[in-house]
Amino acid sequence: MPSSTEFFQELQKANVHLSAIEGDIDALKTVMENNTSQLVAIGTFTNSALVHQIKQNDTIICLLKQIADHTCRLLNESHTQTGLQAGMATDLDSLEALYAITHAEAALVRQREEALRKQIEACCPPTPPTPACLPEKCAEPGPFDKPPVILKPAPGRKDPKA
Repeated sequence: MPSSTEFFQELQKANVHLSAIEGDIDALKTVMENNTSQLVAIGTFTNSALVHQIKQNDTIICLLKQIADHTCRLLNESHTQTGLQAGMATDLDSLEALYAITHAEAALVRQREEALRKQIEACCPPTPPTPACLPEKCAEPGPFDKPPVILKPAPGRKDPKA
């Protein structure tokens, strides 16, 4: 049977072990709190990145809709213009031939004036017409923030990246 001194010494050893375990538990709590805050920061960053990508996709969709709309309008307009130009070309050829036959002097004056106009335009070109279509601005989300800084592992713990 152990003596009271031996029992007391064993009790002190158990107390030391309990204190060590308590210290390990406190260290583990600190590591868990750091890891939890890291997970929250990463989750927040991921959510922000997703929202940013959604905004970028909205901008892309807006631009694609504008491109499709402009392309459709251009196709409709070119179809209309092609028909009109074909008819006008035939009519103008007929009128030019009739006018040159009946008004030979005027046809010569017109040729001289056309040559002068080309010389003037070579020196001083006319101002180009303003474009019929200007691109519309789409909302842009701007650059995205950098990812959160990952905390270093607690003392006594190995870095998993190492």
